[in-house]
Amino acid sequence: HLSELAKPIRQAVEGLEPGGVSAPVELSGYWNIFYVTGKKSGLSSDFLQKKDQLIYHLRMEDMQKFLRAWLSKERNNHKINISSYQPQQDT
Repeated sequence: HLSELAKPIRQAVEGLEPGGVSAPVELSGYWNIFYVTGKKSGLSSDFLQKKDQLIYHLRMEDMQKFLRAWLSKERNNHKINISSYQPQQDT
C-alpha cells in the first residue's frame, strides 16, 4: 500500500500512472528510479460487492443487542403473575 512506503518513495510515485517512471530518488546514498507497473484500489472488488450486505448484517446485530437489553430491562421492571383460570360453575 502506498502509505506504507518511505516518504521519499511515496512522493516520487504517488502521482504516476502505470507505465510511468519516477525522477531519481536518493535513499541511503543510492539513487533509485521507480517504474509503476500497475495500480490497485485499496478496497477489493469482493468487499465492494458485499459492502451493503455487511452493513445490513451489522445493523441487524446491533438491533438484536438493543432489543435483548430492552427486553431484559422490561422483564426486570415488571412482574407477571400467571394463574390458572377456572370459570365459575352455575349452581
